[in-house]
Amino acid sequence: MLLGALRLPNSAFKGNAGTEVTTDILFLQKRYPEMSPSKETWTGLATIETGEGPIEINEYFARNPEMMLGRMEIEHSQYGPAPELIGNLNAAVLAEAISRLPRDVYRNRETAGPVIQIGADQVPEVGAVKDGGLADRDGKIVVRNGAVFQTLTLPASVCARIRGMLQVRDTVREVFRTQLSDADDRSIVEARNHLNRTYDYFVARFGPLNARENVKTFAGDPDHPLLLSLEEFNPETKRAVKTPIFNRRTLERYRPVERVEAASEALLVSLNETGGINWPRMESLTGRCASDLQDELGSLVYRNPEGGEWETADRYLSGNVRAKLAVAQTAERFDPGYQRNVEALRAVQPKDLEPGEIEARLGSSWIPPSDIRDFITELLDITPSSVKIGYAEAIATWVVEPDYTAKFVVSNTTTYGTARFRATELIEQSLNGRTPTAYDEDADGKRTVNQQETIAAREKQQQLKDRFREWIWETRDRANRLAKDYNFRFNNIRLRDYDGSHLTLPGMVRTSLRDSDLAPHQKNAVWRILQGGSPLLAHAVGAGKTWTMAAAAMELRRLDLAKKPMFVVPNHLVDQWGCEFLKLYPQARLFVAGKDHFSTGNRQQAMARIATGNYDAVIVSHRSFEFLPVSDEYFNRFVEKQMAELDNAIGLAKDESGDNRRIVKELEKARKRLAVRLKKRADRESKDNTLTFEELGVDQLFVDEADLYKNLAYVTKMNRIAGLPNSDSNRAFDMFLKIRYLQERNGGRGAVFATGTPISNTLAEMYHDAPLSGTGNLGGAQCQAFRCVGGQFRRGGDIPRTRPGWIGLPDAHTVCQIHQPSRIALRVLQRRRCANRGYAEPPPTGSRERQADN
Repeated sequence: MLLGALRLPNSAFKGNAGTEVTTDILFLQKRYPEMSPSKETWTGLATIETGEGPIEINEYFARNPEMMLGRMEIEHSQYGPAPELIGNLNAAVLAEAISRLPRDVYRNRETAGPVIQIGADQVPEVGAVKDGGLADRDGKIVVRNGAVFQTLTLPASVCARIRGMLQVRDTVREVFRTQLSDADDRSIVEARNHLNRTYDYFVARFGPLNARENVKTFAGDPDHPLLLSLEEFNPETKRAVKTPIFNRRTLERYRPVERVEAASEALLVSLNETGGINWPRMESLTGRCASDLQDELGSLVYRNPEGGEWETADRYLSGNVRAKLAVAQTAERFDPGYQRNVEALRAVQPKDLEPGEIEARLGSSWIPPSDIRDFITELLDITPSSVKIGYAEAIATWVVEPDYTAKFVVSNTTTYGTARFRATELIEQSLNGRTPTAYDEDADGKRTVNQQETIAAREKQQQLKDRFREWIWETRDRANRLAKDYNFRFNNIRLRDYDGSHLTLPGMVRTSLRDSDLAPHQKNAVWRILQGGSPLLAHAVGAGKTWTMAAAAMELRRLDLAKKPMFVVPNHLVDQWGCEFLKLYPQARLFVAGKDHFSTGNRQQAMARIATGNYDAVIVSHRSFEFLPVSDEYFNRFVEKQMAELDNAIGLAKDESGDNRRIVKELEKARKRLAVRLKKRADRESKDNTLTFEELGVDQLFVDEADLYKNLAYVTKMNRIAGLPNSDSNRAFDMFLKIRYLQERNGGRGAVFATGTPISNTLAEMYHDAPLSGTGNLGGAQCQAFRCVGGQFRRGGDIPRTRPGWIGLPDAHTVCQIHQPSRIALRVLQRRRCANRGYAEPPPTGSRERQADN
């Protein structure tokens, strides 16, 4: 929201920039959830009177003319009349205006409130009925719908079954309450004995809680998963075994640490309780001031010059360390205290790759068009002005346009070209990741492949590619320049080790866990999720992704980093997910939206309950998730943004000097294709027309079996590439839109993906890992289009056709190698996939987790 604004006179920058321009300075503040919106509007216009007539200006300055450091007048120039603020800027006038701005509005993140504790108040009272839950009122079975209890007409035997399950539910709640409220041992044992008696009596009459008839009877009640979690049920033998809650204490009330001696211990407590460095909390633990703690911690913490927040060493000294070093060196000029940052970042810089270690190919996006032009002019022995090279970064499209003389020079048509393809045409196809194919056309217009000409063209194309790889490094100045740019753009990542060993995970029941705790790789994954972003848990089957995500969701809730997490799981696993979640956190408030909730007629009611309820987690199926639409407003804004990017690229291409008609034409074609595809993929008709996804209040997604969303649309002109999918799905596009909404709202945080098969067989799937997790890495490398990624990171090759009956077809083109030297292969693409698995170090050799890493 707007705190205030200043308007500087048009002479403010005349001395140093040599231009007269009216400048506004806006003071904005991010609104915290507990802050009410500002009542002062500032996005509209208002009219003021001047000596030459009325002028429309921003309504804020119309209400607060004292914040304009001059007088508004109409100035006449060669471009016509325009309003300008006339005056002279001086220190006294500026200081007076600044004094009128609001004071004491800054809120340091380090002064966040106390950590949320796990207490008995999180457990519903005995007899309390949740929305949608069953209850016994005056001898009748009723269901709660909002504030209304509706009587159900059921057989007497079914009513007896429900009453028995309600009694078990209430006794379980009492057991939780006695444990979390630190009641005396006698009360805890008495509540547990009462649970055993109630459960045994029910089982004697109606069988295990997981028996088919009982499951069917109590389905739809919000506490149904809780009852199912009380048993270890074998569906083959139809026998159930009691869980540990029946014979020992399973919950402990969280007790915050009160005192530590060392600053490092205080740091661990702060990370566990708040997820970051909280100096006030660390001061209260040690009784020492923040500056003393910072001195003692030394190289364990660093102040990030971008934002001024303190970060742990493993966080600060990872990621794009080359960019961080550049920022730290700039900050050091103004504050010598950042010298330690510079020294630490220098020590972790990746080793520079030498030109001989870098493979530069035609089509690599990091090679500028000027070098491509120089290669062509030297190769064909033509003048630089006789060939134009265009590149549209938005769609990763290259255009090579020789003039008339260059087209027909012998070196272009014969020496490096063929009868069907000039050398410049082969180079253009190489730049765009395409392979030439020659066709013959008969009198009827039927085309057949000319094998001889096709083979000749591809051989020439390969010769050109080989020559370019040698030529690009032949000149020392060019080699040094390109190697420096390559290292800064691609060889810049230092992977972070996520160590979650300090996590205590309050509220978790450890009796079902091996060694009574999460495994190290699971804790590391939880810590990775807490640190933000949209990680991918590419753990092998059996590595414990379910409990990892459940623990992460409860930690996000405890630390107030998420208000309402949603789990999107396979259709047939919804109830099982709820059961497993409650085994780990039996006191959690869950809404498990099974198939009954999202059936026709109940779906709108289920969404309303999600929107109005205060849940620790919501569990829905993949199919149900697709019925939740994004709003038309957000969808239209997304489409407009995509179109605006292409419109901007078209405008830049038109404004550039030279003939860019082909580039403009390619961009305009891409814009039309994008418009058709986005409108087609909207699929608005199949969505519900009630609540939208935004209105549910969901701010964190956990997607199980995320590989089902891999077929996201992409644009490429790579032809005849075996293995590249030729279709895209509405399901993947729908997920993409919702993730984009969450990431825009939460500063990059928003989704956690889990799958044991992140990559099955295509380069496109690897490319889609980045868009679904956030495109920052690809964008930072200026490598966002799929063709750009394919040209940079894949090496193609021809494979022979083996299917009988296919006569006259050329060899198919395939991705035969994913290549990049010196262990940075696809690091831009794989960073999230590999680093975000949550491993601080590889699991022991031979384990399932190790197999997944390999």
